[in-house]
Amino acid sequence: MSSVSLTEQELSILEAAGSSPLANIRRQAVAIVLSRSGTDRDPFWRTPSGASGASETSAKFGLSPGPDFVIPDTSPTVVIESKIGEDGGTVRDKASRIQSMSRAAAARGLVACAVVDGKGWRERPSALAEVIIATDGRTYTLNTIGLLLAIPEIQALVSTR
Repeated sequence: MSSVSLTEQELSILEAAGSSPLANIRRQAVAIVLSRSGTDRDPFWRTPSGASGASETSAKFGLSPGPDFVIPDTSPTVVIESKIGEDGGTVRDKASRIQSMSRAAAARGLVACAVVDGKGWRERPSALAEVIIATDGRTYTLNTIGLLLAIPEIQALVSTR
């Protein structure tokens, strides 16, 4: 299996996007990896920004909270939540959301993944451990985001193309 990671140019674009909220930068990184992998031929759902976007995803897929990505967008098998945390208090809240999303996904037989980044996760290793446990180890950072494609359910979508 070939590893897909962000190119230097893509990393530069993401890092230079200082005017964009950091959460959107991480979500864009996930979208780049998924699109370049070929999963765009079996489209994925990307939750629109904001609370109304999360509500829309929740209603569309029957998952509460609604994850950032649902793959594929018909007959889903994988959900991904992307969270940046710059302080320990925020990270605790985000870890709780990922845990809730993981439980909702498991109840529907879906694979839950997380992409996390930011110094808050280093400040609260217990919160990061909770996320890793909730996602059965399918937790990634910007540096390891290409490993999302090694998840068998995503690999099956890529290899059938």
